[in-house]
Amino acid sequence: VFAMADYTIMLKAPSFEDVYAWRLEQEHKLIAKKGQGQGTFDEVSLKRFISHFERITRENLATLAHSVDALLLLDTERDITKMELLADQIAQPLIFTDLDGTLLDHDSYECEVIKPFLAKLNDTGVNVIFNTSKTFAEVTDIQKGLDHHQPFIVENGAAVYIPKDYFKVKPIGCDEYKGYWRFAMTQSTDKLHEDLKQYASQFSHCVRLFSQFSAQEIAELTGLPVDKSELALQRQYSDPVCFSGSDEEKQGLIDAMSQAGYEVLVGGRFIHLTKGNNKGLAQKWLLNQFKKAYRNPFTVIALGDSQNDVAMLKAADTAILINNPGSQVQSQILQKAWQLSEKPAPAGWVQEVSALTIIKARFAAKQEQSHG
Repeated sequence: VFAMADYTIMLKAPSFEDVYAWRLEQEHKLIAKKGQGQGTFDEVSLKRFISHFERITRENLATLAHSVDALLLLDTERDITKMELLADQIAQPLIFTDLDGTLLDHDSYECEVIKPFLAKLNDTGVNVIFNTSKTFAEVTDIQKGLDHHQPFIVENGAAVYIPKDYFKVKPIGCDEYKGYWRFAMTQSTDKLHEDLKQYASQFSHCVRLFSQFSAQEIAELTGLPVDKSELALQRQYSDPVCFSGSDEEKQGLIDAMSQAGYEVLVGGRFIHLTKGNNKGLAQKWLLNQFKKAYRNPFTVIALGDSQNDVAMLKAADTAILINNPGSQVQSQILQKAWQLSEKPAPAGWVQEVSALTIIKARFAAKQEQSHG
């Protein structure tokens, strides 16, 4: 019977003895108003009457409190001393995911395959946050194609974008950018270019910045269509390096930029240079905004496939590495605490997320609600 209710609220008495005392108090008021015998009980008949409800009352006091949506605890004077909401105790899954090679096929970048599953997650209240090396222009284009209205993180944690209507209050420190609240985690690309000249000029012969390619060249290098390549060139905070030198020279570049305070991340196609920011730090900042906006706790799930996803994976409660056969560094970053998908993207993403207990519970709850 209780399972048929959409939302249950329990006013929990301290004990069955208090239930009897309150009922006796009611009888005394009725006797004072109507007189003895006018549909009232004396103490002996009241004890016999209330004993019919004793077993179910004691059972409810012992068990029902653990399953209701809202529990209000009463003292002996029937004043509410405490309120407990089930929503405050159940963790909400929050998924952060890389895109290329993780959510999207590494070569085709196909979005349509993942669209139905993302819609299913959204329908059950599971937020999926893109945490990617892609630009603002690229991500908004992808989200439009997926009909996906969520915050996102761009350029390896360089900036966080939140739709203006997403939270009730503007997050502190944000500015407005094209219908989004934007929180920048780092400096612009100008400073990066200066530091490359200062600290790594000896490797300039084998370094070509992403911004130095044409859209046609980017298309040939990455497999993106030319129009998508133009979106990829609209970088605000980072400028990936295409390195053509030897392994020794690559290590020299890594050492030089590391000494300059940069974190050097080797991705699937490019070397990424970040300073004071990474996917993990941006993920933590956005998680804090969710915690400020909602009462319930969150379980963070992160999915990635390459070295520039490590900080994001480390900052998660559940970390999943998506199998990428084309990755040269994946075997180096696989840690025991992380799951490795059997299949590559996007099938591996769907399979791993679907198998998570917290996700299966959300899907089951939605089905039960719909059935009811």
